[in-house]
Amino acid sequence: MCRDARARWPQVRLAVMARACESAAVAEAIQAGADGYLSIETSVAGLTEMLKLIVLGEKLVPSQVVNELASLRLEAATVEPEIDLGDVNVSERELEILQGLIQGEPNKVISRRLSITEATVKVHVKSILRKLHVLNRTQAAVWALSRGLAQPSDGAVSPRVAAAAEPRTRDRAPTHEMQL
Repeated sequence: MCRDARARWPQVRLAVMARACESAAVAEAIQAGADGYLSIETSVAGLTEMLKLIVLGEKLVPSQVVNELASLRLEAATVEPEIDLGDVNVSERELEILQGLIQGEPNKVISRRLSITEATVKVHVKSILRKLHVLNRTQAAVWALSRGLAQPSDGAVSPRVAAAAEPRTRDRAPTHEMQL
């Protein structure tokens, strides 16, 4: 149904509501053109907010699926060698945005939290995807989770993230972002 709807109305936003949130079903729905995959167990208030995000162009995937994907280890001969945080040149700001991706925050929420424009967040997300050699924000979050970059619940940056970011920021010239 998603493929047919997407073919007929390419601009429409599609949300799938289902009883179970299994990763294979979620992946199939997203590949078929769904913009979000929601549980029928979701509260009315939660559903309203999720639908608002979908209307704004965000993709929604259940956090349990992201966590499930993070626990998987792909072992295929065609997979590129694993990239470690020390192998990529991720800035402190990109690490902050990556934490937002881990939390499932849309660009608008990340921009408000970091006091930068949504356009600036989009630029950083694209840079993160390029540096990590991943295709989307979910893959970036999975990459980060698999390397222990999940932020503690108190909001502090984990020691591992701070240690990984520190050497790179000292070696580079400071970057300045213009806020509009």
